[in-house]
Amino acid sequence: MKGIGRGRVRPRNCGCLQYHTGLTGRLTTFNFLPTNDNHLANQEYSICIRQEAGMCCVEYTVCTDARSYSLEAKADGINMQDSACSKDYVGIEGGSATCNASPGDVLFTQFCGNVFTTDEAAVLNMPICGKLPRIFLQ
Repeated sequence: MKGIGRGRVRPRNCGCLQYHTGLTGRLTTFNFLPTNDNHLANQEYSICIRQEAGMCCVEYTVCTDARSYSLEAKADGINMQDSACSKDYVGIEGGSATCNASPGDVLFTQFCGNVFTTDEAAVLNMPICGKLPRIFLQ
């Protein structure tokens, strides 16, 4: 992710299991290890990111680790958003392909599938921008 970072201190009663500060950082699930491609399903937890001075959105990108993103993956390689994500997903409020979304642009909330993107036809991971500094993992 770009525009955010790691922090050890989180505000009380923020509703977040992880809280990040700074301009860069890495979000990982509690069980992610480079040697383990499994994840804990149905965790319903949130990771919060403090909005830094002068920043208006957060840009999320997939790490280069093998299998660092794949949720509710299908054999046909389709990428899904919103209501098509019926099980596990990454939730990014106001998710779009650019951080300068215009009025009328299609915005998404949930992302799942084989590739991290707002484009169902994409075969490569692409950055997703979100306006709100919270990401939900379900």
